[in-house]
Amino acid sequence: MLITSDDELEVAMKRCEDARGLLENALKTYMDSCVSLESNICLRRGHKASTDIVSRIDSVLGYLQNTVIEQLTQCRSTVSRIRNKLASSIRYLPEEIMEDVFFHVIYSPDNYSLPMPKCVRSMYSELRNIMLVCSTWRALAISQSILWEIIPIFGKSSNIRAIDINLPRAGSRGVRLATVVPWGGIAPHLVDKITQHIHRFRAISVEAEDHDDMFDFIRRLVHGGSPTRLSELSIRYSKSKESNIVLPESVYGIGFDKWIQSLSVLLLDRIQMPWQNALFSDRLVELAVHRVRLDNSESSMTTFIAAISSATRLRDLSIAGVEVYEQSTKAFNLATPPMSLFPNLQHLSLLDLRCNVLESLLYKIKPGSYHLTLVLTDNAVQIMTEEDPEMFVIVDRLALLLSRTRVNTLVFVRGHSTLGPWLEGSELRMLLKSASGLEELGIHGWRFDEPFCLGLIPPSNPTTESNTTVFPSLNKLYLTDLKILDVERFKHILSSVSSRSIVIWGGSRAGELSMGALHVNEEFKDWLTCNVPAARLVSSGVYPDAMKVKEWTY
Repeated sequence: MLITSDDELEVAMKRCEDARGLLENALKTYMDSCVSLESNICLRRGHKASTDIVSRIDSVLGYLQNTVIEQLTQCRSTVSRIRNKLASSIRYLPEEIMEDVFFHVIYSPDNYSLPMPKCVRSMYSELRNIMLVCSTWRALAISQSILWEIIPIFGKSSNIRAIDINLPRAGSRGVRLATVVPWGGIAPHLVDKITQHIHRFRAISVEAEDHDDMFDFIRRLVHGGSPTRLSELSIRYSKSKESNIVLPESVYGIGFDKWIQSLSVLLLDRIQMPWQNALFSDRLVELAVHRVRLDNSESSMTTFIAAISSATRLRDLSIAGVEVYEQSTKAFNLATPPMSLFPNLQHLSLLDLRCNVLESLLYKIKPGSYHLTLVLTDNAVQIMTEEDPEMFVIVDRLALLLSRTRVNTLVFVRGHSTLGPWLEGSELRMLLKSASGLEELGIHGWRFDEPFCLGLIPPSNPTTESNTTVFPSLNKLYLTDLKILDVERFKHILSSVSSRSIVIWGGSRAGELSMGALHVNEEFKDWLTCNVPAARLVSSGVYPDAMKVKEWTY
């Protein structure tokens, strides 16, 4: 019987206390009987006890060991468990609070920084842990439909259980399909199971290492029915060496274009639409196009921008690693009126783009109140031509672009080149001086050696403890994955920083050929506490949010 009120709890407790009294009396009576048995048996030397009596005593001993002691142990365990439940403060939290706690544990922002398969597995691991705590938590978790809205299909036949279990628990809410297509494709019976419930899916995320298997899966989904609730779609080709894969007409022309028209969110990673035929509706408010190379023609950039600008109400646009030949960006610049694109933007993120692509976008997108994020790599000082896909340009060209643009978040990523940094300290200082309105700055992966520090510090007093400002005033500063070879000059740079929040991690020279982690350098920690109180040393793994590329819809 489920106890639902304090009165019922009091009655149950009284019944338990009465049973304890009866047990105590029964045990006393039993003990008295055993003592009496011992005192009343006076055996002479050589007397042989009855075999029957010995057998009956053995039975008593076995009963005591196997039944009474075992039941008493179970009673103690049960009473202790009840006591802990009643003493726990969690018991007194309203159900709504517990539901909110469960949601934030399972849908943790830390999970979303992981690739989709790891993210989904981590979510379900957290969900299992919650359900194992107690029957109350299990029942509460099962009753929360939002905890069951992601249905993982990772190519195994056992995934059918995920559909059978999750759909009823998700109730009437739309669900999210997270699919990793294995080599050889997804089994037909599993695709049939998905298409049987295609009307339930409001978000579909597809990832694969073989584009033919992925296209076949999408084709079968489209043939299977109309996803009337679908509003979010992400397609990711995870084979890193290819960036020019285009959705074939055999997929796009069989009704997939109607799927596109229904979307409010679309993410494409290493997969392109047939841009000459792509047309978005005013429902689309978030678009991400990552790591693709447009074809080598004069019209490719114009065609690409014409397609994505058909989303007239676009609010969030992310373009990362999109490669365009310079002849195409030149033709686009001549054909497109300045400052005319995307009038409703709220967030614009441009990551790992070449200089000619940055220029085309930033000179043509209509200025407004949108938040602009730039993540610059060595590509920012390169252009792609037919003769040279990695032709370097002077840093002044990038500085001129920054001076004509209001940037809110700016991140410089050094990369893994063994040829040295793509920016000298003086060049980085010039770019920072060119960028106006900065709120957040990230410096990731750089070596702060003597030449770099001397170039970064304004030349008036390169080695003195002056108040010369190196960085502009900021809300947030990330100095991450650093290698600090000139600690004293790095301290000088830090002491001039004006920022509400500073996050630092990396290593400093610990010997002639070794590096030591900054967060265990006690001398540096003490200096930082005294001189830069806004700074926070972390062990590793904290990156500027701007560097985290969204890989799927969640």
